[in-house]
Amino acid sequence: MSTRRSFMELRQIKYFLVLCQVGTFTRAAAISGISQPSLSNAIRRLEHELGRPLFDRGSPVRLSPLGEAVKPRFEAILREIDKIHQLSSEGITRSGNDQRREADPSDAFTCARRRVMTV
Repeated sequence: MSTRRSFMELRQIKYFLVLCQVGTFTRAAAISGISQPSLSNAIRRLEHELGRPLFDRGSPVRLSPLGEAVKPRFEAILREIDKIHQLSSEGITRSGNDQRREADPSDAFTCARRRVMTV
């Protein structure tokens, strides 16, 4: 079992998937609303954490074998997060009754969710 601490961030996963889709760091950065160096650094940190490259750089960039392996897992993570957000937007049932809990817009989770989902 590895003692390496994980610092992977959802935005890195989103940047990875956008880059997979568009094939260039410049376009992926523009779509993500960040600078190209910031996107490159985020991908580089993700690759450093995983210990190997996720992309074979070129024009267009292509997934490395590790990139191919992690892509469906990253997509699954985002699908699961979308399901959690769906549960949140539908409300939460308490103790079997039908009362629904509204999310407080100032809630830290709500604010963080907005930031992650707009990446």
